[in-house]
Amino acid sequence: MDRVAQQYMGSFERVYNERLRKPRATFSAQNTEKALNRLPTIKLDHLRRMTDNTGNRRARGFQRAELPEGYSTDDNARALIVAILLEELGSSSAKGSLDLAARYLAFSGWLSIQQPGASETA
Repeated sequence: MDRVAQQYMGSFERVYNERLRKPRATFSAQNTEKALNRLPTIKLDHLRRMTDNTGNRRARGFQRAELPEGYSTDDNARALIVAILLEELGSSSAKGSLDLAARYLAFSGWLSIQQPGASETA
């Protein structure tokens, strides 16, 4: 074995022996199902305010968003993920999440027709 390899092996052996003598604290996660019961009720007010008939608007106060510059593919994709996950949770506070998901999906479809390849750059 060459010198560098021996140094690496010595380093690994020192760390291994150190961990045997003084183990690190182990990570223990809470049961997620129990933790979900303690979460506050989800409110979609802000997401709904940021969504119009076209999709999720970029934050611009109360100005009307212009197509397509007033909308972000990334923002609509993230909003779509949130809406779908809320629907999967089956939470009563997620009422209307499928309607939101349909809007975000429609925007993505519209953009792909209007500007082929735009989803990679928008």
